[in-house]
Amino acid sequence: MSSTNRKRHYLALKLDSREPRDWEQHVEGLLSRHCSTKEEGDWFLKPSKRMRLMLATHSGLKPAFEPFEIEPDKKVCSVALHEHEWRGIWDEIQATSGPSRQIAIDLPLRRTDYWNPAEAMQPLFGDTKAAHRLMSIPRSDEKSDVNVVIIDQGVSQQLIEHSHGAFGGGWEISGLPTPGTTKGGHGSMLARNILQVAPGATIFDLPLIPADIANVPAFLSDAQAALEDLLASIDGLRKKGDARWQRPWVLVNSWAVFNIGEEHRRGEPEYSTHPLNYTANPKHPLNLTVGHAGSKYDIVFAAGNCGQFGSISRTRCGAHDIGPGRSILGANSHPDVLTVGAVRTDGLWLGYSSQGPGTLYPRKPDLCAASQFSDNEDAHAGNTGTSAACALAAGVVARLRSKWDDKIFSPKEMKRILIETALGRVDHSYWDGQLGHGIINYTNAAREAGRRSGGNLTSPE
Repeated sequence: MSSTNRKRHYLALKLDSREPRDWEQHVEGLLSRHCSTKEEGDWFLKPSKRMRLMLATHSGLKPAFEPFEIEPDKKVCSVALHEHEWRGIWDEIQATSGPSRQIAIDLPLRRTDYWNPAEAMQPLFGDTKAAHRLMSIPRSDEKSDVNVVIIDQGVSQQLIEHSHGAFGGGWEISGLPTPGTTKGGHGSMLARNILQVAPGATIFDLPLIPADIANVPAFLSDAQAALEDLLASIDGLRKKGDARWQRPWVLVNSWAVFNIGEEHRRGEPEYSTHPLNYTANPKHPLNLTVGHAGSKYDIVFAAGNCGQFGSISRTRCGAHDIGPGRSILGANSHPDVLTVGAVRTDGLWLGYSSQGPGTLYPRKPDLCAASQFSDNEDAHAGNTGTSAACALAAGVVARLRSKWDDKIFSPKEMKRILIETALGRVDHSYWDGQLGHGIINYTNAAREAGRRSGGNLTSPE
């Protein structure tokens, strides 16, 4: 039976006077009696507060045992089991009065835990390596043969080449930086994170986002025109037959409209149909263009930083654009894009991450990725906001696309693979407004893509 049919379960063990190794042997015996094949479990001795917070991301699991608190004298085993294996273990726990009765499986854990840094840039928690561990992204020196367009404030060609990527050029917009010339800043943070996941990718620059979006309707008009130009350019290049342009394309959008101002018409009959209402009208010109692009290419959007517990939400977000159902707006909530929220490197949800339901499609965000961490190569470089999470997610998509292009999986199919293999996912119907369907897991997604492709392409790491 394939390991893809397994779900990850958590067993908590009361230590009493036994040595830790005795408990490990006892549980290993329990597993061997009921598991045809056993995947390696992860053991955590004396769980700390950090461990409790990490487990909080799995609170959707249904309890199969009377709950008890995870305390320092308990230990936790994480193991992937088939349903019949899980049932066998549960039946044995129920039928015996010995040590097995002191095992709890699938503890009900609270989802109300969150972490809110005072500012988006500080404090940081963990580093790039920790972020990659959470998302199960192994190190790779293999070149990712894929094109990535960063739609942001501009990127640095020098940084891209220093980060083992290739600079492919870009699209110039009047009044904004020339592509590839922006030193440091937000766009370079995105490029750095993408290339650390998908080394060798070709980065294109579309410097669309001004320092401050003072006139939202004017910006949306510019964004729609720029995206139309981008799509026409890619379509024209692909017709030339050059192998460079036939590669998969990933469009990265780590921006969001935080304040819809006068457009705010919630509760009015015309809210979702007014022709100029970008937030909730799927027929708004920009939303139509995003939908057209999403049918052909992978588009990754940040969820936004207007979560209800965020300090930055109070200064940057509109008074009515904060929290559940009010903060993932317009194209960021389009059904044909991958919308990414943010968690800490231990899986704890970040309180500033915008919350669903989305305004165009309710089940947003789709997934979460790590954020709020320092860079291993430069401890002063912070990776923050749902922007950093979006970049990591885009890197995962780019790395997967370098092995399975859009002739193998459509953008919709690739998104479905990521959702169905997410960490913390309980079943196909599970979703919540903070974590979406769970945390992106590269290794699980790569295995599932390999299985679905029938082994036609080289297997991933």
